Amino acid sequence: MAPGVGAYHVSLLARCGAGWAADNMWLQGVAIALPHVQRTWRMSDAWVGSLTSSLFAGMMLGAIAWGAYADRHGRLFAYHRTLVVAAVGGSLLSLAPTWVAACVLAGLLGIGIGGSMPIDGTLFIESLPPRHHYWLTALSVFFSLGSVVSALAALALLAGTGASWRILLLTLAGLTAMAAAARLGRFRTYESPAFLVACGREAEADLVLQAMAPDHGTLEDALMEDAEQGRNDSGALFARGQARTTILLWLLWTLQSLAFTLFNALYPLYLERKGGATAPRPQAAVLRDVLAYAVSSVPGSLIGAALVRSAYGRYALAMTLSATGLALLMFLWATRTWHVVAAGMAVSLCATTAYAVLYGQTPRAFPTRVRGTGCAIASAASRAAGIVAPMLGGKAPSE
Repeated sequence: MAPGVGAYHVSLLARCGAGWAADNMWLQGVAIALPHVQRTWRMSDAWVGSLTSSLFAGMMLGAIAWGAYADRHGRLFAYHRTLVVAAVGGSLLSLAPTWVAACVLAGLLGIGIGGSMPIDGTLFIESLPPRHHYWLTALSVFFSLGSVVSALAALALLAGTGASWRILLLTLAGLTAMAAAARLGRFRTYESPAFLVACGREAEADLVLQAMAPDHGTLEDALMEDAEQGRNDSGALFARGQARTTILLWLLWTLQSLAFTLFNALYPLYLERKGGATAPRPQAAVLRDVLAYAVSSVPGSLIGAALVRSAYGRYALAMTLSATGLALLMFLWATRTWHVVAAGMAVSLCATTAYAVLYGQTPRAFPTRVRGTGCAIASAASRAAGIVAPMLGGKAPSE
């Protein structure tokens, strides 16, 4: 291991990565299940997006609430509980008796997973020496794998019967519960040393550093810098020299989420109803195409991580977003089924690369004392866009 990192950090990467995987696993899982849920209650295309919007509403609320709490009381409370809430919400969603109940329970699920990504990312980066902050981009690999897990589960479990979507969601809830149990099990997780120093608890921070990795090297210097920053003050997000960065990041999260969520939520429906065919395509074929879409996102995470560390790091986000735009144009012009699938895979690859870059850059752009709040609001802004996106595309599949 390199100086300042050890087995603890690898273990923390896996446990935080499970939280990121759960986020995308549920987003993809709900999107895949949506046509089946729609048929269960015979919902029109204009209203079917309300389930996804409810999920994103819960995610927005969860991101804000968990993030604000984490900046005032520490990262561990939220870290240990977000996936528990998600597992409970997902289990209840699989048993929903009515459409309205499903929307409410999707909101509860969202509250859990909405806090997982910002809290996990914040805790992880604050536990790393500065020279290893690029490890944060590895979490986006787990994020991509989450959609692969959903697609594989759907391919194995989703049948033509009305109850198959319930089995799928219950399976995803079980996987989320396993991830939550891993956080509460034998592997101890320490409070963020950067948070402890920012609160004036330097002695506790030093003990945590020694427990994480005896040779913590340059991390100590970074923590002393955090101590000089003082305690939590949300006004620091808009301090001179920081305000422009804060606003630009939040705007990027909002617009990127609006575009990708709209595409991601409707893609399975589009494949099922159109995809260049004259009649609805077989479900197995649709699910195989969704799996290809999910798998194509995994290299994007690795490419994004490499770009962040390259000489072109400062231009990486602009480059990847431009590539995503070109891929969307390819999708727009696609007519045959294989054209649609290939263009969809290109969108998945490019968009995931852009997200990996954005995920890696965001936490480092905020001071420690407001990092939880800054990341949480960025996440909440993206979830707010996610609420609107399904409604905007409510009639898209049938037009």
